[in-house]
Amino acid sequence: MYRDREPVYHFVAFCLLSLFLLVAFSLYKPFLTPLIIAFLLTYLLDPLVKRLERKTNLSRTFWSLTLVFLLIFTIGLLVLLLTPLLLSQLEELGKRLPDYVTALNSSLSSLFRRLNQKFHLNWQAHFNLSQELQVQTGGLFSSLSTFAASLFTNISLFIFFLISLILVPLFTFYLLKELPKIKTFFIGILPPSARLSLLKKAHELNLVVGAFLRGQLIISLILALLYSLGLTIIGVPFAALLGVFAGLGDIVPYFGTLVGFLAAVALCLLYALPWTTLLLLVLVFTGVKLFENWFLYPRIMGKKIGVHPLIIILTLLLAGRYFGFIGLLLAVPYAGACKLFLSDLIKWYRERYLPGG
Repeated sequence: MYRDREPVYHFVAFCLLSLFLLVAFSLYKPFLTPLIIAFLLTYLLDPLVKRLERKTNLSRTFWSLTLVFLLIFTIGLLVLLLTPLLLSQLEELGKRLPDYVTALNSSLSSLFRRLNQKFHLNWQAHFNLSQELQVQTGGLFSSLSTFAASLFTNISLFIFFLISLILVPLFTFYLLKELPKIKTFFIGILPPSARLSLLKKAHELNLVVGAFLRGQLIISLILALLYSLGLTIIGVPFAALLGVFAGLGDIVPYFGTLVGFLAAVALCLLYALPWTTLLLLVLVFTGVKLFENWFLYPRIMGKKIGVHPLIIILTLLLAGRYFGFIGLLLAVPYAGACKLFLSDLIKWYRERYLPGG
């Protein structure tokens, strides 16, 4: 009976587990957030711990502790190296932004006047785009300022943030160290009749989720580095800032590349850079994107996710809206998992109820 309806039971179990995790996260979000981040880090580091443990005579505990310390050191070093550069470019951008808005307003006003005269329109009477840009820009920096102020004035929030910084590496170490025992425990409580099929499905799910979490992280970091280097070489203002945003923002298909390209073009025009710089800018973004699509993505990601970019974008929008940063981290792997179980269910339905079609 179980074998006959295996995809149905798997899909129902997946939905119930999703519902349980959704309710738990909604009720205990502040407490579960460090644990979820630690679990993701454990998932990323576990294959390396296994490999090191097999090739050496050192214990899993030693390698777990070593990799956690290396992770903390690497992140700290990157923050120390990149933060001054990014902050300086952000500060310069903040100082120049009013001039950029004024220049853009002037250009738009001139364009509207010519269009009004030629086509007998009255666009500015209905919508003052220049004023709207100033309001939205001011609102953006006001929101950022309010957030920064609340982060440091709200003592309880700041203390919890510091505690989370300590808990994440601590949880990661213990999860890495005890992961084989955790797996053995969960395998032991599975029903014997369904154990083999569930383990097979877990292996397929591991391929889907691992392909994204490990692959996309590597690809995003490589893209951020390539964009930053390319923009710096051709002399685009705020090259590091644009490169990091374009690379890391490409977790949403083509979003980081498109927005980064448009921002770079706008800066080139505002700085009145020569047309050759614009041409080189197009070559940099095109070359990096082709390198990603033809070389990086097939070799690192393969086709294990198999989710349409439109579904990825919608999933990220919904997850970011309702679950914040954690939602963005889990959105695409969850979409891949949904596709895996739904594909099996649809295949079972077609074979059972639509013979031949």
